[in-house]
Amino acid sequence: LDGVTLASLDKVSIKPYASFHTMWEMYDEISRLSKEGDDDSNTPAPYVEYGVMGKSYLGYDMPYLIVAKYSTSVQKWLDLSELAYVTVTAVIEYVRRSGDDDYQVPVLYSNVHANEVAAGDAILEFARQLIEEPSIEYTKLTGFTEEGKAKLEQQRKEMGLYTPKLIEDKCNYLGSIWSNPMMDSGVVDGFDSYYTSEKTTVNVADLLDDVFFILVPEENVDARMLYTRNSANGHNLNRDNSFQVMPETQNMQHLIGTYDPVTLLE
Repeated sequence: LDGVTLASLDKVSIKPYASFHTMWEMYDEISRLSKEGDDDSNTPAPYVEYGVMGKSYLGYDMPYLIVAKYSTSVQKWLDLSELAYVTVTAVIEYVRRSGDDDYQVPVLYSNVHANEVAAGDAILEFARQLIEEPSIEYTKLTGFTEEGKAKLEQQRKEMGLYTPKLIEDKCNYLGSIWSNPMMDSGVVDGFDSYYTSEKTTVNVADLLDDVFFILVPEENVDARMLYTRNSANGHNLNRDNSFQVMPETQNMQHLIGTYDPVTLLE
């Protein structure tokens, strides 16, 4: 404008949302975060480990992060988990004999559908919060309002969804109201009129007194490069957990089998 350059395209980054990462950026961020931790009890930083569970179909690393209070928290659990392969009784006897029942237990988060890009970024952001922030604040859903109950029932009826009798007392469906009946993800208009909620703050150090985390931002690394659902040779990895013909699924099952997490959130 009047001979003055107001903007330059070499400074423009085009992303669907601010925290979006390509697979290459994920590798860089996982590596960066792994260097933020230490194993020193005199500092607030947690223990952070960069792991690679194996190679993808195309030969790329499948990375994960472990976030724990100390490295000994992880090893102590692995030793107990190894004993569990003998008998459950052996574990009970060992704990009773040692007089030590103070264990941090593993919780595993992963994302298998690479086209659901926000899920992978959410796990990466959670890792960053655990490593870099002393506390985490979030909105905890506590129930439905009457309007929310009606909305949920209406949407499930429209989509032909019903709850099997076997699990009807185990499902709360919190978070199940869609932004529209086409099941597109996004902001739910009228959120506060549908749900009751409360603000919750978690102290990370206190959290890591009880658990340690195994975080897999993206299991399907080949597909993340192209934002497709299926792996590089066309498999939907979430349908391959029974047969495990794909290296990605085999690697993931080995990771699960090694750590025996008490909870797996996919």
